[in-house]
Amino acid sequence: MLVADGDINNPMLSRLYPPEGAHGVGRPKNATLETCKVWLADTLAKALEQHASVVIDMGGGDRISEELAAESDLGHFLAASNLIPTYAYFTGPERDDFEHMHRIWLVVRFREALACSS
Repeated sequence: MLVADGDINNPMLSRLYPPEGAHGVGRPKNATLETCKVWLADTLAKALEQHASVVIDMGGGDRISEELAAESDLGHFLAASNLIPTYAYFTGPERDDFEHMHRIWLVVRFREALACSS
């Protein structure tokens, strides 16, 4: 099991599972979208290489998953690699709190690829 902390604003997970530990993964160098996308791709590659599951904290209001789903064929990559993502979102009571997750789900090829892996 790997534990990856991509939350730039709250490094709590990386304090519990430091990158130099058995389960930790290095954090992104900064909060730019491109840096975080590369970090996420590297983290997934490391999990594949080690045949490990990975827990990834992307932080509140994250747009990286949404951008990857819209720009790439992430769903098909995950399905072809036998990776089955489980998303957990902690949201507030407002519609805007839920919109981010809903936009990811609206990317049809992401949803279809994940359905094929089930």
